[in-house]
Amino acid sequence: MSEACAVCKIGKNPTLCEICGFSDNGVTNREFPIIEDANYWLETLVMLYRTKWEAKKREVELLGQIEEFRKKEEEANKREAKLSARIEELQENNNKVQRWEEQGLCCSCGGKKNILQDSSSRCKSCGTLYKKSTNGAFKSVEGDRVTQDMGISEGSALCPTGQRRPLIVFGPLANIVKENNVKFRNLFEAYAQGKLPFAHGYIVSSFFSSTSNYSIYEIVSYSGVKEIFMTETGLQFVTGGKKLYILVEPDTYQIKFQEPVSRAEGEKIPKRFNELEIITARNQSKIMVAKEPNETYGSFTILKPSGINFSVVFYQLPDVYETLSAFFTDSLNRFRKVPESDAKAAAKLITTTVKKKMSFVDSDILNSIE
Repeated sequence: MSEACAVCKIGKNPTLCEICGFSDNGVTNREFPIIEDANYWLETLVMLYRTKWEAKKREVELLGQIEEFRKKEEEANKREAKLSARIEELQENNNKVQRWEEQGLCCSCGGKKNILQDSSSRCKSCGTLYKKSTNGAFKSVEGDRVTQDMGISEGSALCPTGQRRPLIVFGPLANIVKENNVKFRNLFEAYAQGKLPFAHGYIVSSFFSSTSNYSIYEIVSYSGVKEIFMTETGLQFVTGGKKLYILVEPDTYQIKFQEPVSRAEGEKIPKRFNELEIITARNQSKIMVAKEPNETYGSFTILKPSGINFSVVFYQLPDVYETLSAFFTDSLNRFRKVPESDAKAAAKLITTTVKKKMSFVDSDILNSIE
């Protein structure tokens, strides 16, 4: 149904009425034999209604602007409330650290300290080292160094506020990580808290492209660690291990024909096509899983993740393979856009390969169980 004239309500053209002559641009289209009649009609009818019409139109515009300003004000108030809450939280954490200092407790976690032979002390809970300064006060040296090396900011395990950063958990895995039964942790936070497993464990690291879903995952299994320490590039483990490569190649990748071992830096893995199990997903992306892991001897280093990448350590618990499978299903599906059914198939292949090729249990025993 078309709009009617704003003046006479009869004409079908709202911008140039053919009945009364009302015009949106102030021009009339009616003809009068006597000019006085035209002027009278224009002044008493058209201009009167036009003034009302323009006032109404302006009112609608102003109401729209008011509503827009109101929404912006609400957003500003919400941001202000968040900032105020954050300031209060930081102030509270500051006060907490000051209380810990006054009581001679660790400034990182509030734990008790062990006095060492060289008059230094180390926290029993998180392992932060404190040394006596010239004025007699104990100053955290190891905590400061690790914080700087790892790029830890407010909210991390070694942050001066003592407020620990929560581990980023993917989807259904939120129910897996529990305080009293932790199945995996952020690798560098686990190191800072002295909670890295030395006997054996699995480390999963990601190397995601910033421009596409092209991705590389590395799984390292290790056991019998002699020493773990921080370097300029990451964490070094003094022990041997096995490394499994997983490559996710989106359908938009331009040089699919090129062997993964020959690709550009940041996109290559030390494997050829015939050394990979390849799953082609419904969206034509490919998940390539190495048939055999690579051996590492003496020591290996886990690089510090940057951007959206991560490094996570999984503890050798009875259900570690179920945890790994759930982790990869969710990561591939939600963050690498692999369809869920294909993500589950890939996660199953990855977990089976880890279990058979990288497990700390003898392979003959595994085969007999299966």
